[in-house]
Amino acid sequence: MGQLLGDVTAFDQASGLGVITSGEDHFPFHATSIASGLRTIAVGAQVAFAPLHGSGGRIEAGHITLH
Repeated sequence: MGQLLGDVTAFDQASGLGVITSGEDHFPFHATSIASGLRTIAVGAQVAFAPLHGSGGRIEAGHITLH
């Protein structure tokens, strides 16, 4: 899979965990996947990301950049 576009629909700054929604699909992510090096991102931000195989075989968002 290549780059996808989506919106940050959830982000908990304390845990660093969030969710990006692209179409009907939801991709969990951790703040360490934000490419800029920042460890926070606003809910509602439009982003580009790469779907990657994460732990437990689930697909997660990686290489997240603001779009």
